[in-house]
Amino acid sequence: MRCATKRRPAKRYAALAHRIIDEMGYRVVAIGDSAQIQQVHSVKRQMKHHSIDFAGHARRLSHRALARANPQKRGNRPPCR
Repeated sequence: MRCATKRRPAKRYAALAHRIIDEMGYRVVAIGDSAQIQQVHSVKRQMKHHSIDFAGHARRLSHRALARANPQKRGNRPPCR
């Protein structure tokens, strides 16, 4: 059983996704385990851009799968600070 946690409203996650897409040009990948599917879909409903949905499929994720989902940004990491 999971402990109850504080969560930010879905609209704040959607706003963050908009900034990532609009300002940085990245695609957004929504991830979460099977218990988080409803929360992920709540965020996606409030987004104006498309996102890739791996909610409930977190075990299938790999760096290779994420790279295929976002090929134009492969290897383009921000500088370390």
